[in-house]
Amino acid sequence: YQRRVRGIWDSSAMVRGDGAGNIYSNASAEPQKAKLSSSRFDKKCSGFGSRSEYGTLKSNFSRAYNRGEVPCRINHGGVNHAIQWELDPADLSYDPLLVLFFEGLVETAHPFLFLVRAGLPQLLLLEGAAEKTAPIVGQLVPHLRAALRSQDPDTFVAALAATCQLSNVVGEYLDPAVDSLIVQIGKHVQHRKHGPLVTDTLQTLEANGGPQTLKKIKKKVPTYCSINL
Repeated sequence: YQRRVRGIWDSSAMVRGDGAGNIYSNASAEPQKAKLSSSRFDKKCSGFGSRSEYGTLKSNFSRAYNRGEVPCRINHGGVNHAIQWELDPADLSYDPLLVLFFEGLVETAHPFLFLVRAGLPQLLLLEGAAEKTAPIVGQLVPHLRAALRSQDPDTFVAALAATCQLSNVVGEYLDPAVDSLIVQIGKHVQHRKHGPLVTDTLQTLEANGGPQTLKKIKKKVPTYCSINL
């Protein structure tokens, strides 16, 4: 897979964000190198969630964080909250790390919401992210669909952003699953607030997808106008 995305990770960087995907950098401690084992994460979790000192745990992301198995935390030292990696994510396998972050898109409680929405775009922008992400697209899509089905407006918007970010990284590798994503996205095309974001997302999928992507979008969303018109 030849497509590459220039990374933003610096081994001496701390990433700052506002919880909506806006990232800022600052100095931080030197990260360590280690591996995460997929066996450390639950294979299944209850859809009803459970409670902790942080609130409702909605996914394996929050459960893993509570067990100390997510290699990042929030630094509250500045004006803006900062996400600080304890391990350099460039050295970690994206299975299960990126899968865990996509599953965490449904989280609505602090600090999980901030960590997922600030950390996920950073992982997708790392040098070599395309090569690490393309093989696991099939594991990411079900979690992306779950977030797109959410009744929480902020979760839906975060899922739209994650869809664009994933499409920008893997391109046509997302095509086999694009039908299932369009079904969920297209339901909101006439929404007064979300309509423009939905259109932007569909345009991103079209731009990065293969020759059949436009036909798939038009089939599910007949009112969609191609970026090539």
